[in-house]
Amino acid sequence: LAQLKKLLPAGDLQLQITADKLGQEILQCGIDYYNGSDDPDAAHKAMELQSRAGKIVIGQMAKDRCKENIDILLKIIDNLPPREVFAEDRAIKEELRRYNQLPDKICHAVTLLNNAKPHLQSMRQQLGAGNAFYLKASTAVVNNALYNVIEEVNAVQGGEIELGGIPLPRLIETRIEKIKSTLREAWQATLLMDTFDMEPAFRIDRYVPNRNTLKEMCEGLDIPTYTPRPVIQQAPRPVPPRPTPSPASSRPQNSRPSSGSSGTSSKKNDDSWQGCLIWIVIYVVISCIAGVISEGNGGEFVYGFGYSILVIVGIFVLGVLFGN
Repeated sequence: LAQLKKLLPAGDLQLQITADKLGQEILQCGIDYYNGSDDPDAAHKAMELQSRAGKIVIGQMAKDRCKENIDILLKIIDNLPPREVFAEDRAIKEELRRYNQLPDKICHAVTLLNNAKPHLQSMRQQLGAGNAFYLKASTAVVNNALYNVIEEVNAVQGGEIELGGIPLPRLIETRIEKIKSTLREAWQATLLMDTFDMEPAFRIDRYVPNRNTLKEMCEGLDIPTYTPRPVIQQAPRPVPPRPTPSPASSRPQNSRPSSGSSGTSSKKNDDSWQGCLIWIVIYVVISCIAGVISEGNGGEFVYGFGYSILVIVGIFVLGVLFGN
């Protein structure tokens, strides 16, 4: 081509036709290579060929075709994953491809979340939680799973009731149980989606409103929506060794009495002394009364005092029999 440019003038038609054919053939080589390659750098290598072809062609139609392919390739490169997470991105896209071929069921959404989570965690460790590409990939997984959850919940609510000989109350009860079962499954899938990172706009505008609506529906049918917190077991604290008293220490140690023992014993002793005093007073009073009665009947005061002892003994016996 360089020799032809030296031999032919710049506006020569034969030079233009030859240059355009060469450039478009190189362009097609780049397209074929990219379409058939699994190399993570396929887009960048194809771009080298496309750029070379764009510099060779002379005619306007050939230039337009090169520019069109270069623009397509630039968009592809913009959406390419970083090279360190190329394998994770490919695995997630494969999971999404298989997922989109299945019915819109919550169980398939849960499978997608569980299968994609390890790849997303690896991507998060390598790129960081705030990386735009990682957040976009994680949001795409959650968005697809959320779609199935919404579709099945709406389908179970909007289904028609067919009697078929079944009593209407029983049919309604069965319908309610089916709705509750679907809501429980949907809520468990939602709790799983809560553990995924998402783009802020998606979380605020789409995920949170649908989550709140689902939570209200569950609570309306007495379906628990609390999230159990993991129990964190704390390591036992080390117990410091008990200090040994120094033999030279002559300071007295003031020990606090055990709770309730001394107070209770002191109170019982006080009650015992009060009881003794009451019995002494009763004994004296009854002895005096018995002595006066004995002296009034012609006897002696001492005999009346003796009689009073018998009375006291009788009162004591009665007190023991009837519980003090």
